Amino acid sequence: MGNPRSVVGFGLALFLATALAGCGSGQASSSTITTVEAKAHRVTSHVCERNALDGVHGSDRLKVLSPCAAFQGTVTQKPVKNPDGDVSFEARPDHGYASMLNAHNRSEGGLHIEIVPRDQPGCKRGQTVRVGDVPDLGTCSGRHIAAPALGAHVRVIGPWVLDLHNNWYEIHPAWSVKQLGQ
Repeated sequence: MGNPRSVVGFGLALFLATALAGCGSGQASSSTITTVEAKAHRVTSHVCERNALDGVHGSDRLKVLSPCAAFQGTVTQKPVKNPDGDVSFEARPDHGYASMLNAHNRSEGGLHIEIVPRDQPGCKRGQTVRVGDVPDLGTCSGRHIAAPALGAHVRVIGPWVLDLHNNWYEIHPAWSVKQLGQ
């Protein structure tokens, strides 16, 4: 067996070499940041679905960062109904959730959140979703998720995604929107 001091020295040198291997430019890559952020708010919940983008119109524009994430904040934009049937709103993050926003989100007032037609009130479980001539909206989930009021403090669960067309982060679709006590 070798000298214990040289074994410890070799181990320390190997550790430092491995730890410092990514250093050089002084900047973290955006994919590293995204991975850390996604893990920070990832949840396990009975509301999470296997297919993160089921019922989403034009899902090819969305990049899934976390298949099931939680977000808490205050609604800063009155919910609006979009042409594809989605109901969308913005929410300013609570402390600890600001990492789920990028510069575009901050300029818009918060995280963009969308409730798809298959999860909205009045959609009967198993019924085919139809909104005008918008194709492939799936079948109703029976969730009956109502849009929150402006100023409501909410906890939202759903896939955390990057909308490649708008260059902002979203929870889309929102599988749960619960109003929290004031």
